[in-house]
Amino acid sequence: MVKKLVLPPSPQAKRQKAVQAFLLTSGLLICFSFWRLVCSSSSSDAMAAEMLLFSNMTKTQSSNIRLSTAREYRKYDRFDHLKKKDPAYHMNSLPAPTYHLVISTGCSTFQDWQSYVMFFHAVKSGQVRVSDTTDNISYVTRVASGCSDDEALQMDEIHRRDIAPMAPGRFFLHHTPEYKYSKPGIDYKFFNKPMGYRHWMSHALRYPYNHDKYDNVTTMGWPLSRQTNREPFAQEYAFGVQFFNGLKMDKIAQKTEIPSRVSKLDLQKEAYSYMVGPPYIMKGYDLWRIISKWAEFVTHVYEQVVDNLKPEHLSEMYSYSIASAHLGLKHAVAHSFMVSNVDIMAGEAWSLIDNKDGDDLCDNFPPNEMPHVLHHCQFYSLGNYFFSKYHLPGDFISCESPLLVAPPSNFSKLYNYAYWPHNQEKRLDYANNPLKIKRNAFAVCHMIKSMNEAAIYYKQQHCNDATANYNRTLTLPVK
Repeated sequence: MVKKLVLPPSPQAKRQKAVQAFLLTSGLLICFSFWRLVCSSSSSDAMAAEMLLFSNMTKTQSSNIRLSTAREYRKYDRFDHLKKKDPAYHMNSLPAPTYHLVISTGCSTFQDWQSYVMFFHAVKSGQVRVSDTTDNISYVTRVASGCSDDEALQMDEIHRRDIAPMAPGRFFLHHTPEYKYSKPGIDYKFFNKPMGYRHWMSHALRYPYNHDKYDNVTTMGWPLSRQTNREPFAQEYAFGVQFFNGLKMDKIAQKTEIPSRVSKLDLQKEAYSYMVGPPYIMKGYDLWRIISKWAEFVTHVYEQVVDNLKPEHLSEMYSYSIASAHLGLKHAVAHSFMVSNVDIMAGEAWSLIDNKDGDDLCDNFPPNEMPHVLHHCQFYSLGNYFFSKYHLPGDFISCESPLLVAPPSNFSKLYNYAYWPHNQEKRLDYANNPLKIKRNAFAVCHMIKSMNEAAIYYKQQHCNDATANYNRTLTLPVK
């Protein structure tokens, strides 16, 4: 017997019908959470992107908005989906949200099911409330870049049929052009992140011309429990500050903005405020300023990163940090938003897991101590159990696919070894590494659980009860 999964109640039928009509013509998708959201994103594909959250906190005095950026890029960012007026414009007729979470993706089945899982958990966790009130509204937008007309139509249908009904009037989908070829001769899909976000803000939110409505909405790139009123807020990332060394800002910023603040940055005292990655949380006004420079800088930063033999896949993250430093927008740096890398000793929320008994890592884990974000970008393995989103079948969210086999609640006490992905002969001995046992056990347990919950909900909503496959027989291949 499969436990019935119930999301918070929808608004009254009349309101629901009106909102769904809007979503049928909309080109936006949204995802946001405040306490716990399982994120199927990764720094190794466009789904990783960043998520951005907006919140209508206490009003603060707005600075003047630069209009030149929107005009400058209009000829590059114009996008008439199927020759129609941009449907995202109509979201401006809705009330400004308290929080707005935005995720950047490409256009693929692989990222469709990840988005579905994320939207589901945005509602299940209570971060997006399906109530008919306007005092605490949360929106989630999926920014999808590079879809062909046929792919965009298919994605719109998936959104209308499978995602919008979870939270009518709260989830949106926004299409943008393909930006991964923005630098001639280079195929770098992460150009879609800053450029896609800029397209979303200028087309869907009508920045900067409609800035009065959104300046004090907090945009967030992943879930959180609290947010500061004055400064951007982000997760610490352990890529250091070496990318600031040797930067030729005269090749990155406009001549009128040289010398840049970056050139005067004290790497010992100030650079830490910019050593950040998603989740990014900030006001709409600050977001527009950062995104404008982020998108403007990213191709030039990529060139210098490659020339200096630094990891090119991190170019867009370096560009975010450089844009923030150039603007002087220091970040409040968080250390406990997410868990991701089981080998890291500081900067992530693993301390919440490390002090738990092995019996409490799975089913008995205290809900109020759950990390905000489980980052699905790594490989996690303990004993014969393994999880990687890259190994999950593309049809997992379907009527036909079986559910994942879940490990026993105490399995961290049953195994002290694991197998390395792609090489089943390579056995890893964790006997002398109890933290790695606990961390892998926690990640495998809760990622499998999050996937199964979303799959069960899909089956209950869209499948015939007599034929839907609820069997927990699916194991992910390690090799």
